[in-house]
Amino acid sequence: MKIIKEKTRESQESYYREFILKEDKLCRFIFDCDAEGNLDQTGWTVTRIQKYSDCINGKISVIDRGVKKRVMNYTLPAIGICDVCGEEVMLDNYSCSCTCGANYTMEGKKVK
Repeated sequence: MKIIKEKTRESQESYYREFILKEDKLCRFIFDCDAEGNLDQTGWTVTRIQKYSDCINGKISVIDRGVKKRVMNYTLPAIGICDVCGEEVMLDNYSCSCTCGANYTMEGKKVK
């Protein structure tokens, strides 16, 4: 198999604003935002908007922990060309199958 795209490691940063309940430090409210704390309320339900408002306006007894950064790391799998039929095969599992039935390892080695 010819590898046409090597496996790559990626990371993605995102931010959120965090509030924790004063009487129960394990209970927290998290609201997605940008690095400056500007909220993106796209898709928020009425309940979520109300909960944020309650945190900001003191209706819920919370500690504002401020803006936090979240980093998610992930791997994008390699892609190879099947030796049998020439189709692209995503090498994302221990055993990767082509639509023609040929099987490969994650490294692109053909399984007999």
